[in-house]
Amino acid sequence: MRKFIVSLGLFLGVFAGPLSAEALTFDELWSTNVFDSTSWTPETLQGYFAESGFNITTDQAAQIIALEDAGNVDESRAFALQSVTPTAAATAAFESMIAGVGGGVEAAAYNAAAPATARFVFQELVMPTPPTLLQMRQADLDTAKKSRSIGASGRFQTMDFDDAEDGEVYGLNVGLILDEDNLSYGFMYAYEYMDFESLYVGRNHLIGFVQQHYTLTESLTAATTEYLNYIYSYIDYDNGDHASVNTGGGGVSGSLTYDKTNYFATLGLSYSFNIDDTNAENDKQHLLKSGVVVGTRIGEKSVVDLSFVYNYDLTDYEDSDVDDDYYEVGLGLRHDFTETWSATVGYKKVLGIDDFDSNEYILGSNWKF
Repeated sequence: MRKFIVSLGLFLGVFAGPLSAEALTFDELWSTNVFDSTSWTPETLQGYFAESGFNITTDQAAQIIALEDAGNVDESRAFALQSVTPTAAATAAFESMIAGVGGGVEAAAYNAAAPATARFVFQELVMPTPPTLLQMRQADLDTAKKSRSIGASGRFQTMDFDDAEDGEVYGLNVGLILDEDNLSYGFMYAYEYMDFESLYVGRNHLIGFVQQHYTLTESLTAATTEYLNYIYSYIDYDNGDHASVNTGGGGVSGSLTYDKTNYFATLGLSYSFNIDDTNAENDKQHLLKSGVVVGTRIGEKSVVDLSFVYNYDLTDYEDSDVDDDYYEVGLGLRHDFTETWSATVGYKKVLGIDDFDSNEYILGSNWKF
């Protein structure tokens, strides 16, 4: 599986590689003890940093050399860590990784902005939790009326990396759906706040969609979904730097649901394409998602379901020949408090990504009017 290979760096003040064949993390660069065996000028030290994937001015290089010559090793390292910045290529790759399409890094393929949008659509539209018995009866009574619903959910996600700084995600999703005959359309907006020790990221997802529903038999239905999305992300670094990333794309999907009242199963398949404006080498993503959700209704007002999703990254990335798939498993519960108001709770786990672990908790509500 593809590892989350870009981490320390800006997470700790500068980027970690390998973003290129010669790129080093700052700790790897400094641990070579180059000052023990090499005499530097400001120009040659600047060149050494550049070859390793970092930018530094000649004045900063001169200050580092002066501190080393005075025996102030700790001060020298601290000044260098504060002063160096990633090269333009490294910056673009990192910003795509965390705020764009993912840059071809598998852990980022789950945590990056574009695959997060695809995940929201797949979870909320392609394979949603089916209605309760109470909702089904109410829908039969309202067949002549145009149905509207507003949904909102909050989520909390932990991100644990073996070789990088851990983080947390706080998210809020809201959406409006209008149903008329066999057609549904609407929009979703999602905001995510990603919190790391040395930076934070804010991501704004806007999704517009159209969905068609087909009744095949009494127990079998199908649906197709088309959507367009735009994502604006901003990054605030602890050193005061800022960056923004724009990502756009869309996708198509289909689902098939077998519903026998007491139990149900839905199969889903989707394709999405996104491109970001980082100008990174890998700034596009083709993502294929397939999954199944199975569950049962408990009484008239509750539904419980179990979901499994397989993700496969179809993109032909530059300089990448490793595995590019991973899995999601989830558990959900929905309960109706009234004919128009329901609440949901859920849990999701990510599997199949090396050196990365994630747990996600969801709490939501839906109102029909």
